[in-house]
Amino acid sequence: MIGRQWLIRLLLPLLVLALLLLASKSWLSLPARSIQVHPEAAFQPSAAVTLGGYQSESRLKDWQNRFPSLKVLALEPPNRWTQEAGLRPTMRVITDYLLQKRGFQPQNIPRILLEKEYGWHPLLALGTWLESPGNETEKLLVVLDPTRLDYFQVGASAVLSLPTRARLRFDTLDHPDLGPDNWWRNRSGWKDVATGWFLGSYALLAGEGEAPNRFNPLDENGRPYWQPANPLEWVP
Repeated sequence: MIGRQWLIRLLLPLLVLALLLLASKSWLSLPARSIQVHPEAAFQPSAAVTLGGYQSESRLKDWQNRFPSLKVLALEPPNRWTQEAGLRPTMRVITDYLLQKRGFQPQNIPRILLEKEYGWHPLLALGTWLESPGNETEKLLVVLDPTRLDYFQVGASAVLSLPTRARLRFDTLDHPDLGPDNWWRNRSGWKDVATGWFLGSYALLAGEGEAPNRFNPLDENGRPYWQPANPLEWVP
């Protein structure tokens, strides 16, 4: 029969190996988890918007199904020269189509017209909306791609006041190749993690030098940037 000491000597290396495997798996999941976040269960949003990403409108619809009174907003970037020249559908038309495709009524979705679509300008616009008269108690959910999470989290800390940030939560979209158990097994997972870390590091080190201090909710003619939607103009 095998003595107790021999049994311990036999099982101890196996136990250590099992613990190392479990620890390595936990550590390996951290990079993917670092660029993913979802609101805590107690957070009940009253409004939601997307900063882009594949199937982001579907995520908005899921949230509205959970909270039927949820108000969906839409950020509308400025048209590019190809759109101004009539070579492509306008940003309003594209946004209308995406919203309608996911079951929203575009004419009922208010728009926040952006002066710029890059940098932290969308955050400034959302912060101004949260601080506008009548919106002081709104809780805003922001759906975005996980590769942009760190970038916008740094931006929110830089350009939004603490009370405003307390009423905003990010919700990252799901990438099939960015799971905590499989991101290192495929090229897309490595790319997503590297992109997310690079953008977050850039924002932390370089900031956003060209971003204005405030979002001005008026256009060059003095008209409000908060506009109701127009009826659909184009459907492919």
